[in-house]
Amino acid sequence: MKDKVYKRPVSVLVVIFAQDTKRVLMLQRRDDPDFWQSVTGSIEEGETALQAAVREVKEEVTIDVAAEQLTLIGLPTYGGV
Repeated sequence: MKDKVYKRPVSVLVVIFAQDTKRVLMLQRRDDPDFWQSVTGSIEEGETALQAAVREVKEEVTIDVAAEQLTLIGLPTYGGV
């Protein structure tokens, strides 16, 4: 029997900041109303971090953003991932 290979998902976290109101968009979880989070999601194969961020914002909050509207803050790597 072959051992299963598990990949550690590589994720994006998107902070949506409204400059005019100085507010950050947070999402309240349906499964745990006491838990709030920003837009997050996994980077799919062949996708860049910016492409994943654009897709996740569209999927989670139905806002169309362009990669040019986003600022990449950091791209840490862990153990070659």
